[in-house]
Amino acid sequence: MLLNDAREAYYYNSGKLGEVVRPLSLGGIALVWLFKDTVNGSTFLASELYFAIFYLAISLGLDVLQYTYASVAWGYYHRKQEKAILKANGGDIKKSGEQAFNAPIGINTPTIMFFWLKLIIFSFGYYNIVIYLYRTIYPA
Repeated sequence: MLLNDAREAYYYNSGKLGEVVRPLSLGGIALVWLFKDTVNGSTFLASELYFAIFYLAISLGLDVLQYTYASVAWGYYHRKQEKAILKANGGDIKKSGEQAFNAPIGINTPTIMFFWLKLIIFSFGYYNIVIYLYRTIYPA
């Protein structure tokens, strides 16, 4: 196996995980809504379910932050490199796309932090749903 193969496997699997977490977060919020109680026009949720909605909504927010940061950081860095390479090549755009360069070490750090934080917070949301279901099915 080559280093590039391992990197591609990481990109593929982390991308798939991100694709799965998004609809599961929305589905978890919908599931919580099924367990609401309405009394005299007021909606009530068990405390575990409030926490579940909170964590799942934060998870979705972190998903947005992850992709927003990555888009801005890589877009800015690309443009900065493009200008420098065009200047070095005398404005020849055809050569510019083929130039190799090293990206800054920390450019992906916030993206990775948002990714893992999103997964941890997502897990807290579903943990609260499971606790609620367990207590509902097996009351003390």
